[in-house]
Amino acid sequence: GQDIQKIGDYTVVYTVDPTVQEEAEKVFKEYSVPYGVLAAINPETGAVLGFASYANNKKKSAEISPLIAYPPGSLAKIITASAAIESKGFYPGLNICYNGTLYGTDKTNWEQNIGTGSNDISFKEAFAKSCDVAFGKIAGYYVGRKLLSQYFDKFHFNKKIPFILNLQESTAYIPKKFYQLELTGAGFENVKITPIQAAMIAASAINGGRLVEPYIIKEV
Repeated sequence: GQDIQKIGDYTVVYTVDPTVQEEAEKVFKEYSVPYGVLAAINPETGAVLGFASYANNKKKSAEISPLIAYPPGSLAKIITASAAIESKGFYPGLNICYNGTLYGTDKTNWEQNIGTGSNDISFKEAFAKSCDVAFGKIAGYYVGRKLLSQYFDKFHFNKKIPFILNLQESTAYIPKKFYQLELTGAGFENVKITPIQAAMIAASAINGGRLVEPYIIKEV
């Protein structure tokens, strides 16, 4: 099927796939999520395939949208990983040592070099398991503030992305303080991203590193 809208004398055909929309809305309701947003794009073309939002509290529904920027969580690790691989020679089998658990923000564990700690994990596994402490150390000890800032810019943060709808700007501030820098590289602080841009970044991980420009109108 197609998502079609009549506007005056014009017929607008959208790229959105009704099946994707229906499935997203079904899952949101089935699991009773307080808030949920879906933004799905074709990783090769940038066509928006899914564009849905949901809120249990209808009064909050206006605040939930694929066009609004939110904290990124572990999506920020994709950017930190890109900087580490392209500019610091990181490879899948590189060993990262750490103390404590894979997750959490215990400052004492984060302020140790990746060669220090009683536990270890490969860079590949750290990425697959979204290991917080490993990526904090990578951001702080290896990537650093200047390079991390450059890579957030490469992924189109702090700039307007062309889109027919009013898409908020995704923002990233890279702090000077070491621990805050680590937290930023692992996705805990100082960054906000729209679901549309999050989909763009996820797409770049499987299409050879290209950031495709999103579009939602197929034809008029």
